[in-house]
Amino acid sequence: FEERNQVLQNLQLLAKRHKFSSKAALKWLEYTEGKIPYAILKISGSCLNAKVARDIADLSHVISLAVVIGGGEQITEECVRRGLPVLKDGPWRATPKEVLDVVVGTMTRETEHFSGLIEMYGGRALPLVGTPHRPLIFANKVDTFMINGEPVDAGYFGMIPKANEKTYLTDTLLGKILGTDDIPIIAALGHQLAYKAPEQGYQPLNIDGDEAIRIIARRVGAEECLFVTASGGVKTVKDGQESVVPVLSLQDFEMRRSGLKIDESMA
Repeated sequence: FEERNQVLQNLQLLAKRHKFSSKAALKWLEYTEGKIPYAILKISGSCLNAKVARDIADLSHVISLAVVIGGGEQITEECVRRGLPVLKDGPWRATPKEVLDVVVGTMTRETEHFSGLIEMYGGRALPLVGTPHRPLIFANKVDTFMINGEPVDAGYFGMIPKANEKTYLTDTLLGKILGTDDIPIIAALGHQLAYKAPEQGYQPLNIDGDEAIRIIARRVGAEECLFVTASGGVKTVKDGQESVVPVLSLQDFEMRRSGLKIDESMA
């Protein structure tokens, strides 16, 4: 009861700040039956700004959440600045060793920076970046994939297999997500499950953040997956026509049988 009243007070404060009605706040509380739902957010690199950080700090007072961040835009910019190759198709990025160094450095920096922005707006952020000796997400190294119809050496790019995906999230990550009142800010960075010697640690891998959020959400039983993107939604294709959909339900996924195509990483 005390928790419900605290959430209601926070909702009323947010109603004033974000200009929605207190009645809408009450309806939301009624909809959740007084329970505090759990949500996972994926924020694309282009949206790691102060405005989004403030919204997340506000949201954390009325819903339990964790955040997975991407950094594709920043990685591309840094590769261009260094004169490194940029070969990518959606989440698929050819990742030779020098590009992997950019990925690791960028994801570490952006995770810390965005966590700091959330703290500045009153949220309690917990930055989580996997390291070779303390990995958070495992993946399998991919040898090649297709970009523009041509096979490309994937370098240090990894995928999480669907068959046993639960085992690819470490107990360290799950403990941090489920065992804290802070907002876990998780870098979309993986590590190769196989390794030569324990003292060398695990090989870092570039992974798809959308794939990571899907697996984390299923593992912790999240009620909502929220994607914060510059496009404002998920790209879908039906009858040859592309469109951006702001909300996808389970029913939308069922519609794939009638020709709706959705980014495979979100399936």
